Amino acid sequence: MIRYVLAVVLTAAILATAMPAVDHGSTLKTEQDVESEIATIEAAATSLVENEQLPKERQDGPQRTVEVDLPDGGFIEDPLDRLVFARVPDTNRTRVRYRVDGQPEQVTFVDAPVVHADGGNLELTGGPGTEKLTLELVPDAAGNPVVEVESDSR
Repeated sequence: MIRYVLAVVLTAAILATAMPAVDHGSTLKTEQDVESEIATIEAAATSLVENEQLPKERQDGPQRTVEVDLPDGGFIEDPLDRLVFARVPDTNRTRVRYRVDGQPEQVTFVDAPVVHADGGNLELTGGPGTEKLTLELVPDAAGNPVVEVESDSR
């Protein structure tokens, strides 16, 4: 009987010691997954800006379609609180901010001007399944190329 009690106590102690490592690992995995999806969007956006021409008036611009799978939480990944693409004014860059499970906000940059289809910031959240994004090269108000992103609802 004492063996069983000792086994349970020892198991509980091992689990209590291991859980912070599992939690840290899930945060790292989520951050890597988010960075990978940002890279997917960046590759499509920079391809449009570098390899395509702006459309003539009243024509659709060149497009790329990508699917992203943002983390929604679980045992091996933490939930994504927010992911925001905000164009840096007067540049061809976009600031990308994301936060994972209440952790400090992370910032990276995309080398293409990315905006939402309505012209504002592009905000994405994690959720079940993949999200299809359509990226289109269009001129902004000054006639410079910008990549508009429209999301299909999940």
